Amino acid sequence: MVSPYPMPRGRYTSEIHRDVKSVNLQREGTGIGGRNQPGDGAILVVMKLVRSGLIAGLALVAASHLALAGKPGAVPLDRAASLLEHHRYQQALTLLEPYADRQDLDATTRFWINADLGVSYFHLARYELAYKFLGRAGTLEPRNAQMALYREAAAWVTGRREEALKLFEGILSSGAKNLFPAITLPGERQFLADPRTWRVLLEHAIPLEANLEAGTFAGIGLGSSREDVAKIFHLGGTGAKRPVLQASAGPRVLWAFSFDDTGRVSEILIDAQNVLRYSPYTIALDRAHDWKTTVAGVLGLFGRPTVTHPEKKHGLILRWNYKTHFSELEFGAPVDPPPPMIPAGTAIFRMIRMTAIPHTDAPPK
Repeated sequence: MVSPYPMPRGRYTSEIHRDVKSVNLQREGTGIGGRNQPGDGAILVVMKLVRSGLIAGLALVAASHLALAGKPGAVPLDRAASLLEHHRYQQALTLLEPYADRQDLDATTRFWINADLGVSYFHLARYELAYKFLGRAGTLEPRNAQMALYREAAAWVTGRREEALKLFEGILSSGAKNLFPAITLPGERQFLADPRTWRVLLEHAIPLEANLEAGTFAGIGLGSSREDVAKIFHLGGTGAKRPVLQASAGPRVLWAFSFDDTGRVSEILIDAQNVLRYSPYTIALDRAHDWKTTVAGVLGLFGRPTVTHPEKKHGLILRWNYKTHFSELEFGAPVDPPPPMIPAGTAIFRMIRMTAIPHTDAPPK
């Protein structure tokens, strides 16, 4: 049996950031699988993230499988890593189980043995054994990033919910900003259906303001230069000449900046629902109107919209035209399962779009 819990695809190393001033942006998405993608078709990437700083602030082990594998008589950790990457979990178990109780090995080698065994058992849906070996690995390296993720997931699916939530809170407290693995590895729908998960997530949430009237978001405004974006987000030279730069958590786009031919920000797009679910941020419209703001609240803040039209999936788009730009808010039902503080049938804003108007153009009608 293969675990039904999702395993993220692709690489996260260029998507992790300590705070909003050090977000790494990409032009395109990662191609990672869907929100509830089964684990049997996934590429094992969390095991590769130990040295990439997935969870900021956690002390990461210095040794790798390959660093240990070349020693005479060494445990075949490089072979195990290759098997895991190709989701050949049973073969990995067969390879490593003879070493499971060896106490004559050094601590780092024993850590990797238990970690690889735990991950293999997890993806074979043998969750109690996964919990056992991941616990051993966590004892050997208690602040290891990958173990925080897998121990959280194993604790959750074996019914140890309080332990899982404490681990999740530790991940948030450590400074992690890409929460996609932490949310999806235990099973996104089940994990977010628990009000306690939302309580932990929202207790650590940092509001970022999107000012529709000014056309600004997190210190970046329409007309800002690519250099402005690099300064705020510590992008460096990686964004040179790219027409679109986007911040992502796993495969989920959080926000994106588009540039015109002169290298100025021409459009800002924010997926407020992805920000809410997969990052420790929320989107606010001002200090009094946070992510829970309703249509009535927005009308009170901005007045009657210039244009209103329905959107697919029973949504509603409100647009306000300003002198140099127009701003749109898309309202609709929250992604299921919704935060418990949102009453059934309530629409919240899901997307924000702010677009500069070229000097020769009139606002769209």
